[in-house]
Amino acid sequence: MQNRLHGKGFTLIEILVAFGILALVMGAIYSSVTSTLDATRYVEERSELYQVGRQVIFRLSRELSSAYLENVGYTFFKGEHDQVEGRRMDKLSFTTLAHRMSPMPIKGFVDSEHAAVEYYWKIEYKEDKPILTLLYRESTGFNLEIGGDEYEVSNGLRELDIRYFQGSTGSWLDEWDSKLQGGLPTAVAISLYLTDSSGVEVPFRTIVPLMLAK
Repeated sequence: MQNRLHGKGFTLIEILVAFGILALVMGAIYSSVTSTLDATRYVEERSELYQVGRQVIFRLSRELSSAYLENVGYTFFKGEHDQVEGRRMDKLSFTTLAHRMSPMPIKGFVDSEHAAVEYYWKIEYKEDKPILTLLYRESTGFNLEIGGDEYEVSNGLRELDIRYFQGSTGSWLDEWDSKLQGGLPTAVAISLYLTDSSGVEVPFRTIVPLMLAK
């Protein structure tokens, strides 16, 4: 009787083997779940990065295509060239007719399609590494130094390369000042590079003709 009861149990070796198999199965499940979560986060991050890049290019293209100058002092077009860590990091400010007016006017506030916009950047250092943030500012008062709401577009900026086509000479210039050039460039070429959390660069490029250039 005792021998039959003893025969129905498990030996220590069998228990250890069972725990070993269970550990292997749990490890495989954990690895699979972790890989799935990592892949999901990667896809979401890349999707958000592409969305931000496309939005920047779309908005900048829309505003540039409506850039304008008048024979008054408050309209301008200025592109400045700079570098950070050996990469181009340009700035651009100009007046445009692309401002979207509010569908519900506010009492005492005069809205207009005229606006002054600026694309620029700021740099901060984290563990001695530069962190660049793309910023955007819009003012309907045509004074970027005084007014305008500032928006953070992306903190994964790696490079902002903006060049200006001079139709009279058929050449691309690194900088543009409407006061010196006497007008608008014929077209603007934009190369925007954003990075994800792993440091992989994603490029966004376009060339925008300026409809009101003379």
